[in-house]
Amino acid sequence: ACRKDRKDEVFTHVQTAVTKAMRSPSTASFNIAKSDIKLVEDCLYKIWSFVDSQNGVGAIVRTPWTATVEYIPETDGWKLRKIDLNES
Repeated sequence: ACRKDRKDEVFTHVQTAVTKAMRSPSTASFNIAKSDIKLVEDCLYKIWSFVDSQNGVGAIVRTPWTATVEYIPETDGWKLRKIDLNES
């Protein structure tokens, strides 16, 4: 079974995946305080958040994203099940 609170860990793990999926990752800025992280099943988390980054002309754009992540106790690791980055 999973420990109860892994919200900070799961956010850090997903933040890396979101950054890799972005068109302009070098300017990415995340805010865990304004994110919604829910334990939806034992060891399975769903995250709703956003990332701010600069677009091609230097304007800051806010991009919403969602992710579903599973904690694997046997390996003490994370498995990204799904990520949706709503870049326009």
